[in-house]
Amino acid sequence: MTSRDLRLKATNELLNNMRVIKFQAWEEYFGNKIQQFREAEHGWIGKFLYNFAVNLGVLNAAPLIVTVLTFGTATFIGIPLNPGTVFIITSIIKILQEPLRTFPQALVAVSQATISLGRLDEFMMSKEMDENAVQKEESCDDDVAVEIKDGKFSWDDNDENDALRVDELEIKKGNHAAVVGTVGSGKSSLLASLLGEMFKISGKVRVCGTTAYVAQTSWIQNATIKENILFGLPMNMDKYREALRVCCLEKDLEMMEYGDETEIGERGINLSGGQKQRVQLARAVYQDTDIYLLDDVFSAVDAQTGSFIFKECIMGTLKDKTVLLVTHQVDFLHNVDYIMVMREGRVVQSGKYEELLKAGLDFGALVAAHESSMEIAETGDKTVDDSAQSPILARIASKEKESGVEKQSSQDQSNKTAAKLIEDEGRETGHVSIKVYKQYFTEAFGWWGIALVVAMSAGWVLSFLAGDYWLAIATSDGSGIPSFTFIAVYAAI
Repeated sequence: MTSRDLRLKATNELLNNMRVIKFQAWEEYFGNKIQQFREAEHGWIGKFLYNFAVNLGVLNAAPLIVTVLTFGTATFIGIPLNPGTVFIITSIIKILQEPLRTFPQALVAVSQATISLGRLDEFMMSKEMDENAVQKEESCDDDVAVEIKDGKFSWDDNDENDALRVDELEIKKGNHAAVVGTVGSGKSSLLASLLGEMFKISGKVRVCGTTAYVAQTSWIQNATIKENILFGLPMNMDKYREALRVCCLEKDLEMMEYGDETEIGERGINLSGGQKQRVQLARAVYQDTDIYLLDDVFSAVDAQTGSFIFKECIMGTLKDKTVLLVTHQVDFLHNVDYIMVMREGRVVQSGKYEELLKAGLDFGALVAAHESSMEIAETGDKTVDDSAQSPILARIASKEKESGVEKQSSQDQSNKTAAKLIEDEGRETGHVSIKVYKQYFTEAFGWWGIALVVAMSAGWVLSFLAGDYWLAIATSDGSGIPSFTFIAVYAAI
């Protein structure tokens, strides 16, 4: 069961992330990983089937062995094997034969049921999420929109391990706060704690007003772009167009033949990462809530698009809203009202940009790392510019540019033709073709395998009939067959 779980988990992850695996040419690596899990599972299944076959063979042979031993013992101690005695012995043994034959299958079923019930018990007995962990209020008398005091949170229902600890957090209405830190420092966990998605061990969490959440991993419905943005709300054309504008979706919709009526495939397969991120951001903007929790919305867009979204969306359309932004873009932090620096699930620094920059420590290290990366990028751009002075490289660059334009035009054309993805499913009616049954039965060993199975089954049935027939002949009156011959022939049959 453990090997099967590992294989199924790896297969599901491969299928869910097939697009990334294809782009990175990781098929061979992940294929080898799944093959290793399959080989481990195959080994355990082989051992199980071999043991099961041996046990089944022993249990099927047990009635014959018991019958022969019984007849031999009766002959040895001098009990005559008349029809009445033979009938009683064979009847009792045949009654006990079926329970003995199903005994291994019963053990397997009990084992599987025990494992399944254990998993169900673990799931059903796990702690429920406390709906009152976060105090959600529609309107508050004070000017505080988000508040956490002495909060301890955990992803597991085991209260001993706290993944996030916030001593005090207070964001006023209309303020724009940013959360920064290294990878795995607990930034997304902070937003999850405000949404009530983490187990609260202790403390107080209060959210005043309606909330919109934009996750780091895009969540897209299998519907049109318009339906994804409206998300069940009635159409307000002015607000809808404003959401498209501030999220830089107008040019993308112009490239699509059906515009915002373009149907999105499963998990947004026909949209890029940046497009999916902007679609779900436009959905949040259209909801027009009081508080916006944005989890690294600039990670999948380029620098120019990110600057436009920050200026027009976050600092423009959402200027009067309470925004809690998780980001790695240090350039945007000058314009926010409040900055929190996280490390190992703790808020280690908080304040305005200038205050944190003077204090140094973790925030200073983040800014210094960002500046050094920008210097490296500028140096690389300068090297490319210098190398472009060569006429040969210039011609190569010109050819690459022309080919890039051709690829872009072909990609635009393919986007237009691929706008209609969701179609009615085709369904066949009637009976299953005989060819299907033929392929099913002959796939392993062909017609010879079928003939062998039929012959063995017929031999098995005939041996039982011949055994009963031999018992009737050998125990009849006046047969004169010696006991040794009677037992030997019966055992051979």
